[in-house]
Amino acid sequence: MQLQETIDQLKSLGVNYIHDKTHISIYAIEAIIAQDFNALHPIQFAGFLNIIETTVRVNMNPLREALEQHKASRTLPEGDSRLFIYTPEEKESKKMLYAIVGAIVGLLFIIFLFSGDEESTPAPTESQTLLKVTEKIAQDNQPTELVTDTKVPQFDTQTVVEDALPKEEPFVLHPKSELWIGIIDLDTKVQKDTITTEPYILDENVNMLISLGHGQVDIKLHDELKEYTTPKRLRFLYRNGELRQITLGEFIELNDGKSW
Repeated sequence: MQLQETIDQLKSLGVNYIHDKTHISIYAIEAIIAQDFNALHPIQFAGFLNIIETTVRVNMNPLREALEQHKASRTLPEGDSRLFIYTPEEKESKKMLYAIVGAIVGLLFIIFLFSGDEESTPAPTESQTLLKVTEKIAQDNQPTELVTDTKVPQFDTQTVVEDALPKEEPFVLHPKSELWIGIIDLDTKVQKDTITTEPYILDENVNMLISLGHGQVDIKLHDELKEYTTPKRLRFLYRNGELRQITLGEFIELNDGKSW
């Protein structure tokens, strides 16, 4: 299938229809149809292609090939951290926030410049200094009372040693390469996602659905470490302290009919 045929199919379905089925933001869908590869992080772009292909049954391979060609033609600057999508309205709100913060800092600086110096404490006179030295000598020459009942404070050495040891997190994902991680709280239905190469700590007290962009990852839960090496996406159900790998169908059923 040619790239233009894929784009035409997406246009015929419509941005709103794709958004309703996949719950991907309209901003991201429009960027995909426009082939604006700079609008999204490459891994996030590829993840959305997988979701659209699975949900609305459109072959996204031509777009994947175009994305790979785009990635090969350019190099992301070091430290690029565009992990999340911001709409133009959100960007405008951020500019306004920075302007307000700058104004507050400037006002505080002006108040600091024009505030008067606090009245300094006068230095002690020579006679006052001599009197203090005389009193100190008299105190030092007094006989020292012998203390015979001195109690040495007792410390719980075991508690001190335990507190000094680094705390190990009970639930951690260890990506072997850059990984997209999506989390859905089963109780509140709140979604969050990120892209990282660093260990990702999960809250063991929260029941959740976990979706991973690929299977090159190790998962540590308490004293058990599970290793995965598949290039395919992985999905898990974590409930009541137990982790279980699930299928896409189970994921959709648990997520009220949505693939994400």
